[in-house]
Amino acid sequence: MIDLGLLMINDETSLVESRNKILDLAGDLRFDSIYSTRLAAVASELIRSMLETGKPSSIKIGLGLKNNAFGLTLQFRAEKIKSEIDSKVLEEMFDNIVVSKTEDKLECIDVFKMLPNEKFDLNEEFIAREKELIGRMTRDELYKQLQNSYIDLTASTAQLIQTEKLGSLGTMTAGVAHELNNPMMGILNYIQYCMKKTDKSDKRYLVLQDAERETLRCITIVENLLTFSRMEKEGEEGFRQADCAEIMQRVILLLSYRYQKEGVNITTNYTKNTPHIFVKTNNIQQVFLNFINNSLDSMEESKKKNINIDIQPAGEYVQIAITDTGCGIPKGLVKKIYEPFYTTKPPGKGTGLGLSICQSIIADHKGSITCESKLGQGTKFIISLPVTLAKQGM
Repeated sequence: MIDLGLLMINDETSLVESRNKILDLAGDLRFDSIYSTRLAAVASELIRSMLETGKPSSIKIGLGLKNNAFGLTLQFRAEKIKSEIDSKVLEEMFDNIVVSKTEDKLECIDVFKMLPNEKFDLNEEFIAREKELIGRMTRDELYKQLQNSYIDLTASTAQLIQTEKLGSLGTMTAGVAHELNNPMMGILNYIQYCMKKTDKSDKRYLVLQDAERETLRCITIVENLLTFSRMEKEGEEGFRQADCAEIMQRVILLLSYRYQKEGVNITTNYTKNTPHIFVKTNNIQQVFLNFINNSLDSMEESKKKNINIDIQPAGEYVQIAITDTGCGIPKGLVKKIYEPFYTTKPPGKGTGLGLSICQSIIADHKGSITCESKLGQGTKFIISLPVTLAKQGM
């Protein structure tokens, strides 16, 4: 059996295109013009009845042997084929007809017609040419493919621009953090100098203690920004052993001003003896930061503002669960949230790249992300990261 291709039948346009391809093929196989025209007409009637189901159908075209004769084979497949063609006409048209049901319960009509010339030269060049003819896309298909390519190109261009902006922002953040570090250390020195010159019984000493504590907190935030913006090494070299809880605490500290200002309560539950994992720490910090930021965004209109973070071992994985009491995600949109540039946030408040980037980072670590959400009640993201990633030869 020589498979020449499959014609998908979806609409009137594919009907016309399929009829023309069958007509051209019959002519190339040296059937006379009368038979070729009748064959195309019979195919049109069968296709028209297939279209009435409203579901995609197909015609498989090939060349093969039947009763020691070589000929053209057409296999019509559809949910229902109600042809008005008289069975006698079909018997006159074809040398063999088989009506059956496929494994997926589709109706199937197989027809066979012996070639008019037994010595017809079926060389590789002829077969390749006919396969190209059968597989040639319709104008509608070409237009759709062009549209899809244009959409992909536009999305890729936008993503490159956004990536460049994010890269520039990271460089700028590192520069600002570095410049802030020196004056912050100077302020800390002045405060500590004043503390040495102030008696502990003086009320001003307590104020200086508060100033010292808050200045140290600012310095820690600046150090975390520097760590966060530092470039990771590529490949295996970028992976190192790290404690998920430690990374998470660094993220919580970075966001402390925001969640305290917005009245959000963050609770953590870190199971003791949770193993360290091999990760690109800055990338995983970026993932945690994005998820908690999303949770904070989702709770802007919520009366109850809670985020619970749970880290525990789960077999060969460490599982990080981030649960919020935000607005939730509609059921039909959960699968779309990882698509690049898709966002449920208002214009100007989201690029739609955060979860897409997170998914790429977790995939790079051979982990997974699952989402459980109820509209109006909240969302739970579960991130699973393997303990032995670096040993698996990344």
